[in-house]
Amino acid sequence: MVKQSFILSFKIIAIISAYYILSIYFRDLYIIIGVLAISVPIIVYNLMAKGSFEYVLEVLCDPDRYLDMVQKKYANKEGSVYQTYLAYAYVYQGDYVNALSAINRVDKKVIEEKPKLNLIYYIVLLKLAYNDNDLEMYSTLFSEVQKIELEETEKIELRVFDVPIYLLEKKYEEVIELLKDLIPLQRKRFLVMELEYYLAFAYLKVDNKEDAIAVLEFLSNERYRLVHNELGRKLLEELNKPL
Repeated sequence: MVKQSFILSFKIIAIISAYYILSIYFRDLYIIIGVLAISVPIIVYNLMAKGSFEYVLEVLCDPDRYLDMVQKKYANKEGSVYQTYLAYAYVYQGDYVNALSAINRVDKKVIEEKPKLNLIYYIVLLKLAYNDNDLEMYSTLFSEVQKIELEETEKIELRVFDVPIYLLEKKYEEVIELLKDLIPLQRKRFLVMELEYYLAFAYLKVDNKEDAIAVLEFLSNERYRLVHNELGRKLLEELNKPL
């Protein structure tokens, strides 16, 4: 316990130091907040949840390993539960074909009484609708998901999925303002990654290339393998190509 307290104190000091270093390089306060927001709440989570497969996706941002763990844990259990988690892994890999195939195998009646699983089911559907640029379907699904009985922290996380509506409506200034509120509230790194990608995309749409590149450089950390990190890396490569 003493050792963990020492490590915790050391990490907090490191994060405070990082703020001053980051402030030298990034003039946008919300880029700094985005970097720091994925660190402070995760410290305690790191000490408690390293054995869970949710940790692998939500903190380590490794959907490949998450998929492998899901397959090992659920393959021989209830089909709809397994297929829901399988689809969830696929959408964070950016594999929308297999995600659609898996989610279509889910019996909604089996999972609708399980709020957490039901939320994941809708998140998969939302991501599929967004990938298809289907604003009407996305808006309908988002209205339905808000009827699920959620804990307060889950309600905050659900606000992440409000952002694509503004993106589909091409309201990029509104996206930037919304993300200034949302990014500091997120406790899970994979949600921060997703929001940072949306922020970079919105910056580009309003011709703010400098801040977009700063966000994309943050997203391009090779440790993270989420679809949003991959998209960020590709976008950064395109922007850095010589004219």
